[in-house]
Amino acid sequence: MPVEQCMALDQIKVEILGAESMGVRSMCCTVTTPDISFLMDPGCSLGPRKGNEIPHPLEYKKLHELTDRILSSASRCGRIFISHYHHDHYKPRMADELYVHTSNALTSDLYRGKEIYIKSPGHHIGRNQEARCRYFKQSVSRLASTIHDADFRRFEFGGTTVDFSHPVPHGEPGTKLGHVIMARVSVEDEHFVFAPDVQGPVVEDTAKFILDTPVDVLFVGGPPFYLEEGLKSFPFDEARRLMVKLHEHIPLIVLDHHCCRDQASYNSYVKATRAEAKGSAAARGHVITSAAGFMGTELAFLESSRDRFYAECPPSADFVQWMNLAPGKRNQTLPPVE
Repeated sequence: MPVEQCMALDQIKVEILGAESMGVRSMCCTVTTPDISFLMDPGCSLGPRKGNEIPHPLEYKKLHELTDRILSSASRCGRIFISHYHHDHYKPRMADELYVHTSNALTSDLYRGKEIYIKSPGHHIGRNQEARCRYFKQSVSRLASTIHDADFRRFEFGGTTVDFSHPVPHGEPGTKLGHVIMARVSVEDEHFVFAPDVQGPVVEDTAKFILDTPVDVLFVGGPPFYLEEGLKSFPFDEARRLMVKLHEHIPLIVLDHHCCRDQASYNSYVKATRAEAKGSAAARGHVITSAAGFMGTELAFLESSRDRFYAECPPSADFVQWMNLAPGKRNQTLPPVE
């Protein structure tokens, strides 16, 4: 039985559409209450990887499938939340078939008529993300019904309260990756927290927002194990310390995203966290799982298996021809993956 069917929430329904354990870079989910339906971080992408910069056809198939699911879910959700401006968290209005699978037509379908709640460009944002934000607001302003800067704000929808956090680091303090905002959805005494790209968390202040209320379910982005060799100063030990703390307080944690780009390291990390928290009575019966585990779907750590896929399932001649196109043309041409 999927974990999501067993979770202690009656009035808040969470459906995770995509994540690394489900085959793509994403943390997209829908959150539905008796009052609202929110589409959270409606993006998905692939990415380069040392040795094989271009993803395998199996990854592209998943990317296209998830994009279709996001568009289908958007048709049932009146509101969209965007935590920050990395392309695995929203679909930009541009042509990109290499990693993002997006276009002007696609984004018109996604954003038309929606109330959109976004990370503000006004503070705690890097130059690159600020430029992306301002272009996003300009490019969808005639499509969306309303665009709200959400940082630090609370919104009430009947019996549902949505609290957006102050900006927190995209990982460790001082990171050049900028800041993100989190969301807490509450109905009566039920609470769900969405904490994308906090990479752990590794900042005590980030954990404080998460634990401000007695959280029932947390969907959180974990540490970037796949970059561990090049991130000598990243506080992986602090990430585990805070994850143990969260595990002791929260009945169900869905841990995914960056941490699932290396399946072996993810499994070791979860095992070590459970062992360290084992002595705490509060941790008994508490669960840490992946997005795939939460949804009861087959694990699909595709990015971490890319080298193996290329070795065992070589791409077709048509795909190789697409790979060899000039970068500009390749970026605007759908890869032949059927």
